[in-house]
Order: sequence, then structure tokens, then C-alpha cells
Amino acid sequence: HEYGKIRLWGAVGWGLGSLVAGSIVQVLGDSAAFHLFGLCMVAVAVVVYSLDFTTLSGWDDAESDLSFGESASLLIPNAKYSIFLVVAVVAGFGATSL
Repeated sequence: HEYGKIRLWGAVGWGLGSLVAGSIVQVLGDSAAFHLFGLCMVAVAVVVYSLDFTTLSGWDDAESDLSFGESASLLIPNAKYSIFLVVAVVAGFGATSL
């Protein structure tokens, strides 16, 4: 229902963030990118730390006696999906090494 709005504002935020970050790097130099990244990661950590994950419904109802394989089979429902995930991960590694 809200997916389009989330995508829209995510794209707007990414665009504005990259514009601001690019301007900061242009004015302060390349090393500012690393400091800016560290600052943003601290801000994200503060936000995540402030979230209350105990209010998520359904997590307490899950069976905790499942083995790792059974849990993984719940997350990866069929072979086609797992092949897709492997290809996506390998392609991602390949793209980052260029």
C-alpha cells in the first residue's frame, strides 16, 4: 500500500544526500568522505538503538526449537530462489571488484 511512497521518498533522500555529500567532498576534499561516512554510521546506530523491537508482533510466537536448516528453509522457500540469491551475491562481488 505504501510501497510507492516509501520508494519515492527513499529516492528523494538518496538524491539529496548524494548532492550534499558531493558538495561537502568538493569543498573539503576527499578525506571528508570518510569522515562523513563515519558520522552517518554513528547517526544510523543512534536511530537503530532508539527503536523498540519488543513491540513487533509475531516474533514471540515463533517456535524456537527449529534447527538451522529448518529455519533456513523457511527463509528460502525453493531452489529457484536460492539459486537467484547465489547469483545475486556472486554478481555483487564481481561488480565491486571492478
